[in-house]
Amino acid sequence: MLFCAGDLRHYEMKTKPFILTTPHGPIWELVKTMQCLMQEIENERDENIERRKTVLCLYLAILIVETFINIFFERLVENKTYSNFKNIIKMDLSKPESLDYKVKNWPQLLFNKKLDLSQGVGQQFILLKKFRNSQMHYRYTNESLDLNGLKITGLTDVYDSHKLTRKNADEYYKIMWQFIKHIIETSGSTQEKSPFKLQLWTSIII
Repeated sequence: MLFCAGDLRHYEMKTKPFILTTPHGPIWELVKTMQCLMQEIENERDENIERRKTVLCLYLAILIVETFINIFFERLVENKTYSNFKNIIKMDLSKPESLDYKVKNWPQLLFNKKLDLSQGVGQQFILLKKFRNSQMHYRYTNESLDLNGLKITGLTDVYDSHKLTRKNADEYYKIMWQFIKHIIETSGSTQEKSPFKLQLWTSIII
């Protein structure tokens, strides 16, 4: 539920309009956006449009995980159990620290337990993030092509993004929610309760 308080400007002229939501609200919004894209991809007949929307799903999967991590840990340090780490988390967010840093350090800091990034969904997420980075921070490869003596230079290789299909979008979505579930379980939630917390934080029902 969204709580609009824009009318308070009448009483606080220096305060800009704002919309309030629960902490999981921004995550739900991103997940719903990705789900809408995936539905469009499912019905898409144009391979080029399918590929382009799949790339957006790649970016969204990483964005959803980082948004979850930021909000989840910032909420945790408001709890007495983790309040000793509040200044550290706030400082890391204000810098801001990279997603790599947060994934590798925050669980160890609060739970005295590292995320398993060497296998399973932890490893899959790290590889997915690396692929996202390679697309977001694309490097020109300076390729040449020889067509029966006609040499074309100054080309670049885009094979990795042009091979994407709807199956990749499904894979990105699965890695996203499974990694979030892994974080929830690392925080101390049991395997029985973690699906309910996953639904609370992301709206995803498994």
